[in-house]
Amino acid sequence: MKSFVTAALLFTCASAAHAQTQNKLPVADRVKIISLSADTGKNLELPPVSVSGIRVIPICSDTSRLGFVEVGAMGKLVSGVTDKPWQQYLQDFVDAQYKSVFKDTGVQLLWIVHELRISEGMIPSRAYVQLKATVYMSAGQDQYRLLTIFDRTIAKRGGGIKNKHDDNIADILRLLFKESSAQAAGKPSDEWSPQTLAGVLATEQQRFQAPILTSPGYTHGVYTTYKQFLDNAPAIDSFKVKQNIFGKLLVYAIGADSSRLIENPWGLCMNGKIYKCQGDALVPLERYGQGFAISGYINAHNEESKDRLMDALDGIATGRVVVSPHKGVFPVTANPYITNGCPEATRMDLETGELAF
Repeated sequence: MKSFVTAALLFTCASAAHAQTQNKLPVADRVKIISLSADTGKNLELPPVSVSGIRVIPICSDTSRLGFVEVGAMGKLVSGVTDKPWQQYLQDFVDAQYKSVFKDTGVQLLWIVHELRISEGMIPSRAYVQLKATVYMSAGQDQYRLLTIFDRTIAKRGGGIKNKHDDNIADILRLLFKESSAQAAGKPSDEWSPQTLAGVLATEQQRFQAPILTSPGYTHGVYTTYKQFLDNAPAIDSFKVKQNIFGKLLVYAIGADSSRLIENPWGLCMNGKIYKCQGDALVPLERYGQGFAISGYINAHNEESKDRLMDALDGIATGRVVVSPHKGVFPVTANPYITNGCPEATRMDLETGELAF
């Protein structure tokens, strides 16, 4: 098996791989604590069905951080982290927020949280929160029936918004409660058979059993689909990568006598490292937690933030608007409905294979 790569691509990929240590969990003085407090003074809207309680269980690909937040004039990144273990962090908030509406009898809701992420943007000031969860409702003693899938992203903008991640997380949890109780008030679908809690947890853990997460190494080759990536089974093992004179990324399968262009490859594994093909770029990915993060993202963001500030100062001095090109910073593709001020991608969404924050 052989792969041929231009010098420019080799330099880009090697630089990103060298910077991947930047993605390790920062030390304690490089974090920002995001606490959650229930707003018990708020006049809560009564749910359309009696709810006796909510059990929250996070089964996330990464619980080392909620996401990255910017600090200082340079917009340097630090990790936004919870002030408690994740399960306690979420359960304590839900119990305190909704104890006034819980009834002695009623349905028990079960929230399996897949992702809870925050992000920021500098110009204009923006804050984002995403929550992905599967909701179940009680269907007898230790039995739960699938109710709905929740996937929502909230984007807010304005002065001081970056200091309100706690409010944003609380808001999206309230949306989850509203949708969960509304679904529970309707007739649950008979399509999904009841499961025990152990069965639910086993089902929810299956996404972490993909061969790409359990195999001791990555198979060299080109993944033409995301499923091939999850299966650690690239369809093409001999390939070459080029950039044409217009900077377009081209991936060719090499045959015995000729080569052919691979249309829209998902990604590739080269020299034991994984890259996602995104437009005309190779996005380097590294294993982090139970998923994949973008290698060297922190370093790339901090360098770009510094350049952006220098551009702004130069614009003030010269009266010209200067925009530096991105250097290893990629936009989110997992939330196509965010069209104004798309957040920066920090990881790969394990469910879809898209870039996410």
